[in-house]
Amino acid sequence: MQALPDDPIDTVRTRARELFDSKKHNCAEAVFLAVNDVLSGGLEPGTAARIATGLGGGLGATGGTCGALTGGVLAIGLIAGTGPDSSRRATIYPLAAALQERFKKRFGSCICKQLTHGITCDRRVHCSPITAGAAAMCAEILLDSRNRSLSTHKP
Repeated sequence: MQALPDDPIDTVRTRARELFDSKKHNCAEAVFLAVNDVLSGGLEPGTAARIATGLGGGLGATGGTCGALTGGVLAIGLIAGTGPDSSRRATIYPLAAALQERFKKRFGSCICKQLTHGITCDRRVHCSPITAGAAAMCAEILLDSRNRSLSTHKP
């Protein structure tokens, strides 16, 4: 596992924004790729992008649940999802719920159509800070969870 950067949350935020702003990746891909890269998820970038592609634009560009949010949930499963099925769900579900709660509190909705309704600027300009914010929230939740786990396993 690679060492974490000095400020991994900001690194994830910046990386997700760069990926999204490059116009080579959708919102879900950008979040998933950034978290996978910075927090050492272990997936090859092409594989990670393919896994997340269908989530962009609110699940297949339908305007459903925001792709930045669902990309973050995928990343939570990748990074925190070790162990047997039952314990994995017991770990991932509260983390995913926390991400959704923080996302909705910050952006007002989890639905792409609602987040983008009535925007007058380029959609990428509007969604770039949402994508970066979702990635940072995801990283923060994962790192907090990792730190809590480490502190409870100290002798």
